[in-house]
Amino acid sequence: MITVAKGEVLVKTPDPAGAVFGRTAYSRRAGLEMILQYQVQRMSDVSDEDYFLWSEDNGRTWSQPVQIFSKSDTSKSQPIRLPSGDYIEGRANPFTGERILFKMDRVKPEDMDSDILEMFQRQTSMQYALSTDDGRSHGPHRPIIKPGKEFSKTHPFDGLYLGKNQVYGIHTPLFLDQNTVLVPLEMSILGEDGKIYNPCHCYDFDQIVVLIGHREGDGYAWDSGQPLRADPHTQSTRGLSEPALARLDDASVLMVLRGSNDNRPDLPSYKWFSVSRDRGKTWSPIAPWTYDDGQAFFSPSSISQIVRYSDGRLFWFGNIIPTNGQGNGPRYPLVVGEVDRKTGKLIRSSVATIADRTAGQSDRLQLSNFCIYEDRETRQFVLDVTYFHPTGGKDRRGWSDAYTGDMFRFRISP
Repeated sequence: MITVAKGEVLVKTPDPAGAVFGRTAYSRRAGLEMILQYQVQRMSDVSDEDYFLWSEDNGRTWSQPVQIFSKSDTSKSQPIRLPSGDYIEGRANPFTGERILFKMDRVKPEDMDSDILEMFQRQTSMQYALSTDDGRSHGPHRPIIKPGKEFSKTHPFDGLYLGKNQVYGIHTPLFLDQNTVLVPLEMSILGEDGKIYNPCHCYDFDQIVVLIGHREGDGYAWDSGQPLRADPHTQSTRGLSEPALARLDDASVLMVLRGSNDNRPDLPSYKWFSVSRDRGKTWSPIAPWTYDDGQAFFSPSSISQIVRYSDGRLFWFGNIIPTNGQGNGPRYPLVVGEVDRKTGKLIRSSVATIADRTAGQSDRLQLSNFCIYEDRETRQFVLDVTYFHPTGGKDRRGWSDAYTGDMFRFRISP
């Protein structure tokens, strides 16, 4: 049975007009040195300041915060230096320890406001770099381009054209073995008229594309799988986003996806899933993700994650709600449950609540955008999440409601 200890405040917001979002991780492949990175947001999805702290005793004590970014003073931007040396983020291959780092090149047009996320809608290209010294440094960044005469820096792989559409997010890669990695992306769609496709006139409408990297020579050779799309009229009005990958016992790959019924509350608010049986090249048509008894459940348009525990079990973290939601909400409670490694379904009897709204809290509370790691000493899952709630005022631009929130920590025994 999954048990959850009472949460505690990890980082308090520095002022009532801001919210703190962060993540904690082990800084090296072995040992107990950790890094806690967080940012202060005074507008949704826009960081004003970034900080980091480190711990050399598995998070029992922490250094003082060090500022590494300021939106208003770019001279404060600096690299991260830990007691064990410089720190470069990236996802480590569990078979080899080599880290792969991804970045998106985004060029801000001179006439665009940096608070407007849409300014990057047609300004993205992708690169990767490798670290062979446990994240202390990395090699050169290289463009991700699929082989073939039709592909180039301006058309790196199927469906992506620099200056026309963009990759919105690079999500957690899945290493299939020491030489193969799957990298799920959410990407805007070009219509037949060459313009961004958004049939329901929502914030966006995305597809999922999985890049397949094969380790060759001193780098990777890249391929791309079949795009995965939702029907905007019967499944999701904003397409698909925030894919979570996991390998099942038969070597097939499960993908769990965020959808949305924004502007169409008559549609069900589901999580969706797809399965690949050929190492990411093709994917089954999306369908509602269900419990192991076959019943679908409601989940808002919010991120979820699948994490493999040290004994091989798979656990899903996300929001499950008792009745049909609308768009992004409600984003509570936050739950955890075990995934059946044979069927890829969520085991209903295992689901446990991590955090929920309590009496007196806003019904627009959000318990989402969390991070998870497994404690190397206790073997508990440690989950950090922000209690994100409205202040009653407007954000700094006066465009939308202002939110605030402290970051909390929960310990979960699977």
